Amino acid sequence: MINPLISGHKEQIRELIESEPSIGIVIGENQNLDLLAAGLGFYLVLKSAGKNVQIVSRKGTIVEFSNLFGVDQIAKSFGGKAKVLTISVPYNEGEIDKVSYNIEADRLNVNLFAEEKGINFNEADIEYIKKGSSPSLVITIGVSNESEMNGLVDLKSVKTIHIDKNPLNSLFGDVSIVDPSFSSVSEIVAELIKDLELGHDADAFQNLLNGITYATRNFSASNTSASAFDAAGFLLQNGARRQDVPRGQKDARNFPREEYFLNQKQKPFQNQPQEKFEEIEKNQETQPDIPAEVPNDWFLPKVFKGSKKGN
Repeated sequence: MINPLISGHKEQIRELIESEPSIGIVIGENQNLDLLAAGLGFYLVLKSAGKNVQIVSRKGTIVEFSNLFGVDQIAKSFGGKAKVLTISVPYNEGEIDKVSYNIEADRLNVNLFAEEKGINFNEADIEYIKKGSSPSLVITIGVSNESEMNGLVDLKSVKTIHIDKNPLNSLFGDVSIVDPSFSSVSEIVAELIKDLELGHDADAFQNLLNGITYATRNFSASNTSASAFDAAGFLLQNGARRQDVPRGQKDARNFPREEYFLNQKQKPFQNQPQEKFEEIEKNQETQPDIPAEVPNDWFLPKVFKGSKKGN
C-alpha cells in the first residue's frame, strides 16, 4: 500500500537523492524517540548506500534515546569543507588602523594593527564563521517551521525534502511529505526507503521499528494506521526484531510494563501513572507472600473466650 502523497513525489525525491552530491538530515527540536529513529534510520540507509550524508539537531540527545543505532553521529551543526572562512572580531570606530596577512612556513597569519588605544577585545570574542559547508540537499524530520533551521543552513541555497506528520506544520521546502494520517514519522521514512529501493541496513531498520512501536504504543494506540503494520512487516522481513518500548518514555507513561501483569500479586489500581505501578512492584518485593494453601477451617465461625480479672 503506497501513500498517494509519497507516490506523487516519488520520482522527484529519487532524483534529488541521486543527483545531489551531499545530503544533510535535520531532526526537529521537539525530539522524541520516533523523530530520532526516523532521522537515524534515513541517515544509516543513505550512508550504507555510499552517500555523503550528515545528521544534525540543534537540541542535544538525552540518555533515554541511547539505545538507537548511530545516535552518537548526531552533531549540532554541519561540518565539511568550507568555501569561505571569516574571522570575526568586535570593532569600535578607529580601533583598528590596518589589516594585513603574511605566510610563515605552513601558517597564514592575519594581522590587525591597532590605533594608539590598542585592541580591547579578548580571544574569547573572536568568532570563526564557515560558509559554504552546508549540504546541497537537506532532509528535515519533524521540523515544524523555517525558524528551526536558523543557524544550520541557508534554505535559499539548498534543496529540501520535508517529512512530518504534524498537521500544524508550515509546509515549507521543495518537497513536503506531511500527512497526519500516518501514526509515526518512522513509518513514513520506512515507506520511502521501501518504495525508492534506497538500500538495506539492519541497524536502520531496527531504529525505524522501534520508532513505530514507540509512536503507536506497541501498536495499541487508536490512531495506529494501516501503513504502520505494513512498514513493520517490511522491517521485520529485513532484519529488525521486536523490542520492548524503553522504560520511562513519556508517551507510554500510563501503560504498566508487561512484567508487572505477568508477575503481579495484587490487582493494579486503574488509571494510575507508571510511577505508581513501579511503587507497587517495589513494595511487593518486601511484603510476605500470601500462603499458597488456605486452612481447612478458614471459613468456619470462630469463637473467642475472654477472661475477667479475678476469675
